[in-house]
Amino acid sequence: MASLLDDLDRHVHERFSDRIPAPVVRTLVAGVVARWRGVLDSRSAAVAKGLRADANRAALAWLRTNGKIDSRGRDYDDLFADTVFGGGFDAAAIRWGIHLLVHERRIMEALIMTQYLDMAELDGMVPTAREVLDKLKGRGRGLSEDDVHNALVDFHCLLHRAP
Repeated sequence: MASLLDDLDRHVHERFSDRIPAPVVRTLVAGVVARWRGVLDSRSAAVAKGLRADANRAALAWLRTNGKIDSRGRDYDDLFADTVFGGGFDAAAIRWGIHLLVHERRIMEALIMTQYLDMAELDGMVPTAREVLDKLKGRGRGLSEDDVHNALVDFHCLLHRAP
């Protein structure tokens, strides 16, 4: 368990260029590990990636709420985009993806993605399909958790086509 904490601690320090004091990083990482305690026995790549993504989100939320990064700046947008989608995409790609969904009149998918991104930013954690569905309330009438999940997967695939 200690080596896992050390690995995540090192990852957050590298990822966020030492913008967060070491004791704060350790506290954030310990909170992430506590949330993942039930699946830590599995040493799968998905668990490792999920832990890192969760640690990234916690660090980004801390930076935003403690005034260490301007939540309206490009630096924040790119860190947020990279954090929510596990790397590989910047804010420009996400804006392009949402714009394309609207342009193609895939309004419900655009609504799902906008809600998903808003919740991830506000809570500092990626929401579940059920949480997104609950927030959509009447606007998402007739949608299922599978529809939300499929919209997320489709959007991720769409981002691979971003210019």
